[in-house]
Amino acid sequence: AAVTYNLCTGGTATVTDSVVVEVTPTPVPVPVEDEIQTCIGEDVVLEVNVDPSQESPALVYYWSYNNEDVQDGPDNTYTIPAYSGEYGEYIVTAYNEETGCFSSTTIFVSTYMNESCVDIPQGISPNGDGYNDCLILDHLEAQEDIIKAEIYNRYGVKVFELNDYVDHWCGQDASDGDLDSEELLPVGTYFYVIQYASGREPTISWIYLNY
Repeated sequence: AAVTYNLCTGGTATVTDSVVVEVTPTPVPVPVEDEIQTCIGEDVVLEVNVDPSQESPALVYYWSYNNEDVQDGPDNTYTIPAYSGEYGEYIVTAYNEETGCFSSTTIFVSTYMNESCVDIPQGISPNGDGYNDCLILDHLEAQEDIIKAEIYNRYGVKVFELNDYVDHWCGQDASDGDLDSEELLPVGTYFYVIQYASGREPTISWIYLNY
Protein backbone atom coordinates (compact mmCIF):
# COMPACT_ATOMS: atom_id res chain seq x y z
CA ALA A 1 0.00 0.00 0.00
CA ALA A 2 1.34 3.46 -0.88
CA VAL A 3 0.24 6.99 -0.04
CA THR A 4 1.63 9.92 -1.99
CA TYR A 5 1.04 13.53 -0.80
CA ASN A 6 2.22 17.04 -1.60
CA LEU A 7 4.81 18.63 0.63
CA CYS A 8 4.30 22.20 1.83
CA THR A 9 7.83 22.91 0.70
CA GLY A 10 7.07 21.65 -2.76
CA GLY A 11 7.42 18.28 -4.28
CA THR A 12 5.80 15.06 -3.07
CA ALA A 13 6.49 12.29 -0.64
CA THR A 14 5.38 8.67 -0.73
CA VAL A 15 4.89 6.41 2.30
CA THR A 16 4.55 2.65 1.78
CA ASP A 17 3.71 -0.30 3.96
CA SER A 18 2.98 -4.00 3.33
CA VAL A 19 0.35 -6.43 4.59
CA VAL A 20 0.84 -10.19 4.50
CA VAL A 21 -2.34 -12.14 3.67
CA GLU A 22 -2.29 -15.86 4.43
CA VAL A 23 -4.94 -18.35 3.35
CA THR A 24 -5.74 -21.17 5.76
CA PRO A 25 -7.19 -24.24 4.00
CA THR A 26 -10.74 -25.24 4.86
CA PRO A 27 -10.76 -28.67 6.53
CA VAL A 28 -12.63 -31.11 4.29
CA PRO A 29 -13.67 -34.39 5.99
CA VAL A 30 -13.43 -37.39 3.66
CA PRO A 31 -15.20 -40.57 4.83
CA VAL A 32 -13.24 -43.82 4.85
CA GLU A 33 -16.62 -45.29 3.77
CA ASP A 34 -19.55 -43.07 2.85
CA GLU A 35 -22.03 -45.97 2.66
CA ILE A 36 -21.90 -48.73 5.27
CA GLN A 37 -24.04 -51.85 5.59
CA THR A 38 -23.95 -53.83 8.80
CA CYS A 39 -25.65 -56.63 10.69
CA ILE A 40 -27.77 -55.86 13.74
CA GLY A 41 -25.71 -56.75 16.79
CA GLU A 42 -22.42 -55.29 15.59
CA ASP A 43 -20.71 -52.03 16.56
CA VAL A 44 -20.25 -49.74 13.56
CA VAL A 45 -17.26 -47.39 13.42
CA LEU A 46 -17.62 -44.28 11.24
CA GLU A 47 -14.38 -42.54 10.29
CA VAL A 48 -13.33 -39.46 8.34
CA ASN A 49 -9.94 -37.99 7.54
CA VAL A 50 -8.71 -34.60 6.37
CA ASP A 51 -5.74 -33.83 4.15
CA PRO A 52 -2.53 -33.40 6.21
CA SER A 53 -2.33 -29.77 5.04
CA GLN A 54 -5.72 -29.13 6.72
CA GLU A 55 -4.88 -30.67 10.08
CA SER A 56 -4.65 -28.41 13.11
CA PRO A 57 -4.69 -28.71 16.92
CA ALA A 58 -7.80 -26.50 16.74
CA LEU A 59 -9.70 -29.00 14.55
CA VAL A 60 -12.98 -30.26 16.06
CA TYR A 61 -15.35 -32.85 14.60
CA TYR A 62 -19.09 -32.49 15.14
CA TRP A 63 -21.18 -35.66 14.57
CA SER A 64 -24.97 -35.49 14.21
CA TYR A 65 -27.76 -38.00 13.66
CA ASN A 66 -31.41 -37.09 12.99
CA ASN A 67 -30.49 -33.40 13.38
CA GLU A 68 -29.17 -33.99 16.89
CA ASP A 69 -25.53 -33.75 17.97
CA VAL A 70 -24.21 -37.09 19.17
CA GLN A 71 -20.50 -36.28 19.61
CA ASP A 72 -18.02 -33.44 19.33
CA GLY A 73 -14.32 -33.19 19.94
CA PRO A 74 -10.98 -34.01 18.30
CA ASP A 75 -11.95 -37.63 17.54
CA ASN A 76 -12.40 -38.29 13.83
CA THR A 77 -14.32 -41.52 14.52
CA TYR A 78 -17.76 -42.24 15.93
CA THR A 79 -19.05 -45.65 17.06
CA ILE A 80 -22.69 -46.70 16.69
CA PRO A 81 -23.32 -49.21 19.50
CA ALA A 82 -24.64 -52.66 18.62
CA TYR A 83 -28.44 -52.98 18.79
CA SER A 84 -28.85 -49.21 19.09
CA GLY A 85 -30.99 -49.06 15.95
CA GLU A 86 -29.44 -45.67 15.10
CA TYR A 87 -29.05 -46.36 11.40
CA GLY A 88 -29.48 -43.81 8.65
CA GLU A 89 -27.76 -40.56 7.73
CA TYR A 90 -24.87 -39.19 9.80
CA ILE A 91 -23.41 -35.74 9.17
CA VAL A 92 -19.89 -34.93 10.31
CA THR A 93 -18.48 -31.41 10.26
CA ALA A 94 -14.77 -30.60 10.51
CA TYR A 95 -14.39 -27.17 12.15
CA ASN A 96 -11.20 -25.17 12.72
CA GLU A 97 -11.80 -23.17 15.90
CA GLU A 98 -8.96 -20.73 15.14
CA THR A 99 -10.02 -19.73 11.64
CA GLY A 100 -13.76 -20.49 11.71
CA CYS A 101 -13.39 -22.52 8.50
CA PHE A 102 -15.51 -25.67 8.26
CA SER A 103 -17.14 -28.13 5.88
CA SER A 104 -19.34 -31.22 6.21
CA THR A 105 -19.90 -34.61 4.69
CA THR A 106 -22.46 -37.39 5.03
CA ILE A 107 -22.17 -41.08 5.87
CA PHE A 108 -25.17 -43.38 5.35
CA VAL A 109 -25.51 -46.52 7.47
CA SER A 110 -28.01 -49.30 6.77
CA THR A 111 -28.52 -52.93 7.85
CA TYR A 112 -28.42 -56.02 5.72
CA MET A 113 -31.77 -57.69 5.03
CA ASN A 114 -30.30 -60.86 3.54
CA GLU A 115 -28.18 -63.90 4.32
CA SER A 116 -25.17 -61.72 5.09
CA CYS A 117 -26.59 -61.62 8.61
CA VAL A 118 -27.51 -65.26 9.00
CA ASP A 119 -25.07 -65.36 11.92
CA ILE A 120 -27.63 -64.57 14.62
CA PRO A 121 -26.32 -63.17 17.92
CA GLN A 122 -25.42 -66.09 20.16
CA GLY A 123 -26.80 -64.74 23.40
CA ILE A 124 -29.80 -62.95 24.92
CA SER A 125 -30.29 -61.44 28.37
CA PRO A 126 -34.00 -60.86 29.07
CA ASN A 127 -33.55 -58.71 32.16
CA GLY A 128 -35.93 -55.94 31.11
CA ASP A 129 -33.28 -53.36 30.24
CA GLY A 130 -34.47 -53.16 26.62
CA TYR A 131 -31.12 -54.37 25.32
CA ASN A 132 -30.76 -57.82 23.75
CA ASP A 133 -33.85 -59.09 25.62
CA CYS A 134 -35.23 -61.34 22.88
CA LEU A 135 -34.12 -63.54 20.00
CA ILE A 136 -34.64 -61.21 17.03
CA LEU A 137 -34.77 -62.62 13.51
CA ASP A 138 -35.89 -59.56 11.54
CA HIS A 139 -32.48 -59.38 9.84
CA LEU A 140 -32.83 -62.74 8.11
CA GLU A 141 -33.46 -62.78 4.38
CA ALA A 142 -37.16 -62.91 3.45
CA GLN A 143 -38.39 -62.55 7.02
CA GLU A 144 -41.95 -63.22 5.84
CA ASP A 145 -40.70 -66.61 4.57
CA ILE A 146 -40.13 -67.93 8.11
CA ILE A 147 -42.82 -70.51 8.80
CA LYS A 148 -41.66 -71.77 12.17
CA ALA A 149 -39.15 -71.18 14.96
CA GLU A 150 -38.43 -73.88 17.54
CA ILE A 151 -36.30 -73.58 20.69
CA TYR A 152 -34.91 -76.64 22.51
CA ASN A 153 -33.02 -77.06 25.76
CA ARG A 154 -29.82 -79.10 25.92
CA TYR A 155 -31.82 -82.26 26.63
CA GLY A 156 -33.76 -81.93 23.39
CA VAL A 157 -36.98 -80.79 25.06
CA LYS A 158 -38.90 -78.20 23.03
CA VAL A 159 -39.47 -75.09 25.16
CA PHE A 160 -40.88 -72.76 22.51
CA GLU A 161 -42.51 -72.98 19.08
CA LEU A 162 -44.17 -70.34 16.91
CA ASN A 163 -45.12 -69.86 13.27
CA ASP A 164 -44.29 -66.55 11.51
CA TYR A 165 -41.64 -65.78 14.09
CA VAL A 166 -39.95 -62.37 14.41
CA ASP A 167 -38.93 -61.57 18.00
CA HIS A 168 -41.30 -63.42 20.35
CA TRP A 169 -38.95 -65.60 22.46
CA CYS A 170 -37.50 -63.72 25.42
CA GLY A 171 -36.45 -66.63 27.60
CA GLN A 172 -39.93 -67.75 28.64
CA ASP A 173 -40.72 -71.44 29.17
CA ALA A 174 -43.49 -72.18 26.68
CA SER A 175 -43.11 -75.94 26.72
CA ASP A 176 -46.80 -76.22 27.64
CA GLY A 177 -47.82 -74.09 24.63
CA ASP A 178 -48.33 -70.84 26.60
CA LEU A 179 -46.31 -68.34 24.56
CA ASP A 180 -47.00 -65.60 27.11
CA SER A 181 -45.76 -67.65 30.05
CA GLU A 182 -44.13 -65.58 32.79
CA GLU A 183 -41.97 -68.51 33.85
CA LEU A 184 -38.40 -67.98 32.66
CA LEU A 185 -36.06 -70.75 31.66
CA PRO A 186 -32.82 -71.30 33.61
CA VAL A 187 -29.52 -69.86 32.48
CA GLY A 188 -27.83 -72.07 29.91
CA THR A 189 -27.36 -73.00 26.27
CA TYR A 190 -30.39 -73.54 24.04
CA PHE A 191 -30.75 -74.57 20.43
CA TYR A 192 -33.06 -73.20 17.76
CA VAL A 193 -34.34 -74.38 14.39
CA ILE A 194 -35.73 -71.85 11.90
CA GLN A 195 -37.74 -73.33 9.03
CA TYR A 196 -38.65 -71.57 5.76
CA ALA A 197 -41.53 -71.90 3.32
CA SER A 198 -39.25 -71.43 0.32
CA GLY A 199 -37.54 -74.75 0.80
CA ARG A 200 -34.17 -73.25 1.76
CA GLU A 201 -32.21 -75.19 4.34
CA PRO A 202 -33.31 -74.59 7.96
CA THR A 203 -31.14 -72.36 10.09
CA ILE A 204 -29.86 -74.39 13.06
CA SER A 205 -27.66 -72.94 15.77
CA TRP A 206 -27.31 -72.34 19.50
CA ILE A 207 -27.93 -69.39 21.79
CA TYR A 208 -26.90 -68.70 25.39
CA LEU A 209 -29.56 -67.46 27.81
CA ASN A 210 -28.43 -65.31 30.71
CA TYR A 211 -29.95 -62.64 32.97
